[in-house]
Amino acid sequence: MTGRQYTRVGCPGVFGDSSTTGLPLNETTVADQLKKAGYATAIMGKWHLGQRPMFLPGARGFDTYLGIPCVHPERNLSSAFAASRSLRSPSGRQSSVQILR
Repeated sequence: MTGRQYTRVGCPGVFGDSSTTGLPLNETTVADQLKKAGYATAIMGKWHLGQRPMFLPGARGFDTYLGIPCVHPERNLSSAFAASRSLRSPSGRQSSVQILR
């Protein structure tokens, strides 16, 4: 999401379900840059860059996310769904988040 190799941004690889960290908040994502240029942003698929609300797609520059914000959806789909439903961007607006079942 940053255009940099994961080891250079301090990521160990995939962040697990119980991880309290994610893609470092000081890293700029491609979505952040596209939004500055006036583009709408979207992402589809599993999200492996942090499971806490501050690390989910809506907080990392994406306007729309279609996917599962967890590593093992069969184990924690209900908790991932609850976290994503309350997802707000840093500006405080509600993000458009859909969960695949």
